[in-house]
Amino acid sequence: MKAAEVKDALRRRHPATVRIGSTEAPGMWTCVEEWHGIDFLAFSAWRSPKPSIGIANPIIGYEVKVSRSDYRRELGQPSKRGGAVAFCNAFYFAVPDGLLKPEELAWDEPEWIRDPEAWQRTDCPGDERGTCYRGKVWTLVAGPLPLGRTWHDRVEAKCGNCGGKGYLERSRVEREAPTLWIPADVGLVVVLANGKTKVLRKAPLRPTNGRHGISRASLTDLVRWLSVRPDPRHAACKDVYP
Repeated sequence: MKAAEVKDALRRRHPATVRIGSTEAPGMWTCVEEWHGIDFLAFSAWRSPKPSIGIANPIIGYEVKVSRSDYRRELGQPSKRGGAVAFCNAFYFAVPDGLLKPEELAWDEPEWIRDPEAWQRTDCPGDERGTCYRGKVWTLVAGPLPLGRTWHDRVEAKCGNCGGKGYLERSRVEREAPTLWIPADVGLVVVLANGKTKVLRKAPLRPTNGRHGISRASLTDLVRWLSVRPDPRHAACKDVYP
């Protein structure tokens, strides 16, 4: 499943239009992509939208991940999503169904995971040569000297202390945590094979009492992205604003 398919499913989850009888009317949600580093944002124009999260006019953000390696990199950079999580009333990871294994879904993130030292490996100081070589290195070998130059070759020179890994001990995260998990500050939404979405874990709610602190620059960005990637209710404006 591609990231675009996940975003299409999120748009269906937050529809921009509603059907009243035979009439299609403006709906409750406005969705934008790639705004201020957030993959997908849903803004509610209604006080009580569906899906309901218990907050009036919520802003819901999503980080879209379609590969385990990309998800893992995100876990290692909790500060990267800090601003996005703080901006939204609720923030989710949106992934294809089956990306996380059952034991990874069940694992609860402990407090120590936020300690930067928990992610640090014990570096290798090197072997008797005083250097930690991780593979092949250039070294001088005997041979003729054409045009005044010496032949070089690459020979195996892995560190005898760590075997070329570069570290002596894995980090605490690598030893005790699964490969993937759901961070405590976000929820998880999966996209099923039929294109529907399912919440596997609800995100923590962050009430803002109707004041999101959106700056003039942020509003300018919002208008710019809406004009470039409009939601379906703006399709009629194409002739006026191509």
